[in-house]
Amino acid sequence: MSKAEIREIEMEQDKMNLSLKITIPYDPSVHSPKVTLIYKMGDETRFIPILVQSYYPNVDGTTCTIIAGYKYNIECLFHEPIKDYPIEIQVDVLYGEEHLRDIPLELTTKVSVVDSPYTMAADDKQIVIKRRERYVEPKSNAFLAVLKFIVSGLYALLVKIFGILLIPYLLIDSLATYLGLKNGWVSKDERTSLRFFVDNVRVGFKAITHEEIGRKNLKSNWVKMWMAFFKKSKIVPNRVTFLSNRRGELSGNPADVYEIIKDDDSLEIKMLLDDNPMHRMSLKNLYTFAKLYSTSRVVIIDDFYELTSMVEKKDQVKLVQVWHACGAFKTFGFSRIGKPGGPKQTSKNHRMYDRAIVSSKEIRRFYAEGFGIPIGNVIATGVPRTDMFFDDAIAEKNRADFYSAYPEWQDKKIIMFAPTFRGNGRLTGHYPMDKFNLKEVADTLGEEYGIIVKMHPFVNNKVEIPQGYENRIIDLSENSEINDLLFVTDILITDYSSVVFEASLLDIPMLFYSFDLSEYIATRDFYYEYEPFLPGKLAQTQKELTDAILNQDFETEKIEPFKHKFFDNLDGKSAERVASMVKSLL
Repeated sequence: MSKAEIREIEMEQDKMNLSLKITIPYDPSVHSPKVTLIYKMGDETRFIPILVQSYYPNVDGTTCTIIAGYKYNIECLFHEPIKDYPIEIQVDVLYGEEHLRDIPLELTTKVSVVDSPYTMAADDKQIVIKRRERYVEPKSNAFLAVLKFIVSGLYALLVKIFGILLIPYLLIDSLATYLGLKNGWVSKDERTSLRFFVDNVRVGFKAITHEEIGRKNLKSNWVKMWMAFFKKSKIVPNRVTFLSNRRGELSGNPADVYEIIKDDDSLEIKMLLDDNPMHRMSLKNLYTFAKLYSTSRVVIIDDFYELTSMVEKKDQVKLVQVWHACGAFKTFGFSRIGKPGGPKQTSKNHRMYDRAIVSSKEIRRFYAEGFGIPIGNVIATGVPRTDMFFDDAIAEKNRADFYSAYPEWQDKKIIMFAPTFRGNGRLTGHYPMDKFNLKEVADTLGEEYGIIVKMHPFVNNKVEIPQGYENRIIDLSENSEINDLLFVTDILITDYSSVVFEASLLDIPMLFYSFDLSEYIATRDFYYEYEPFLPGKLAQTQKELTDAILNQDFETEKIEPFKHKFFDNLDGKSAERVASMVKSLL
C-alpha cells in the first residue's frame, strides 16, 4: 500500500516549504524514483517536480521510503495570477516502470503559517491551499517606501558610474591576462583576441557590479521598444509565422509542416530564420521579430526561442512549440527545478506556449512539466520529422546520395557514433573523445566496419580523424542531417541522445555507451529509469562496446515495445495532424 505523509510544511507570505515522506512497494532495480506534485486551480493544471532528497529500502524488505522536499513560490504556480478558489495538490510517483497516481496523503504535522495570505488543509488524497478570507495585507510605511525608492535609484546610478570608471581597469586586466601575467575573468582558449577582450570586460563588469553591459542589454531594450510600438497593431487573422534560432534555413519539424500548408492560398506565411543567439541578431531582424510576433495569429517555433520569453505575448497570438526532439528521455526545463543548471521557479521560459506537440499520449505529462504549461496544451499529434521514415522514396534517395558521395562504403557495416554533449549548452558543450578512441575502435572491429561520427551541434571540440583512417572514419557532424544518415546506419552508438526514438522506427540495433551514467543522473537525470528504458544494450567501457559489436549482442528485442510506447501513430502523417491543429488555431 502506497502512502505519503507531510513531514514539514511552512507557509510564509507567498512561499510554501514542503517536505514529504512517501512509502511504496520496493523494487531493488529502481535507483532514481521521480516525485511530481500536480497542482490544480479550476481548469488549470501544473505538474512540478519535488526534489528527491533520499531514497532507501525499509527494514521489512518489501517497502521503501522516499524523502522529497522543495520550497515553492505559490504566486508562480500558474501562468495566470492566483484566483480566489482553492489550489489542490496531488502526489504522483514514477517508480521504474510503475506510475503511482493519487497516492493517499496524510497531514502528520502542524501547518506553520507566518504572515501568509494562504491557509492549508489536507484529506486522505490531496492538499488544498486556500486564500484566507479575512487576511489583510500588512500596511506599508509610506515614508520607508519613498526612502527605499530614492536609495535604490541612487544606488543604481552609483553602480553605473562606478562601472564606467571600472572599464579602464578591466581593459588593463584583460591585457595582463592576454599576456599571461594573471588569470582573467574568462579563458582566452578558442576566442579571437578581440572577442577575448570584449568578453573579459563584459564578464568582469557583471561580476563586480552585478549589472549587464554589452550587446545583449542594448538589443533587449531595442526589441522591447518595438514590441511597445506594435502593441496596438491589429492581428493579421490568417498570418502564420515560422521563427527559428536553430538554423538559417527552414528544417526539421517546421519544414515538414510548411510543406503541407505552403500552397494554401488562404494563409499568409512569414518566416524569420536566424541561427544567431539573440545578442548576435541584427537590429533589422530584431525589429522583424517584434513586428511578426505582434501581428501573427499563429507563431511556430521548434526549440527554446529566447525572445519569446523576454517580451509579453498578446492573448490573440497563439504560440506553437513543435519541439525538435521525439519522446521523453533527458529531463529539461522545469523538470530540472532544484538541480544544477535548472531554472528558477520564477523563470518565464517556455510557459507561454499555447500548444506543444509530442509523439504519444504517454509523454504528455513530461512536456507539460518541462514547459510549465497545462497538460491540455500538449497535443499528441506525432512528430513531423519522423514522417520520412515511412516513405520508401525518401529512404532510397538518402541511401543513393550517401553511397554516391562515399562509394567505398557500399560494402561496409556502418556504425554511427552519435553521442549527446556534456556541459550546460551551446557555449560550453563538449564531448570527451578520449573515452572513444577512434583508432582503437576501428582497429578492434576491422576493415569491414565504417564509422560515421555525428556530434551534437553544441559540441565545440573538433573530432580528429587518425591519419590513414580517412576511408574508414568520417566526421559528418556539420555537413549532414542525422535523420538522413539513419537510412545507411547498421548500428547506432549513442548515450543520452533522443536519436534513439527515430532509430527505433527503422529497427536499428543500438548500443548505449554510458561511461558517466552516475554523474549524468546526478546532474541531468532522465524521466524514466535509465537501464529499463533503453531499447538496446548498455556498455560502460570501450571494451564492452566493441565486444557487443563483435558478438552481435544488441538486445534488439527491446526495440518493438519501446517504439509503441513512444509513438501512437506509425503512419507517416504527423505533419498533416500538426498542420490541421495550426489551422484550427486560426
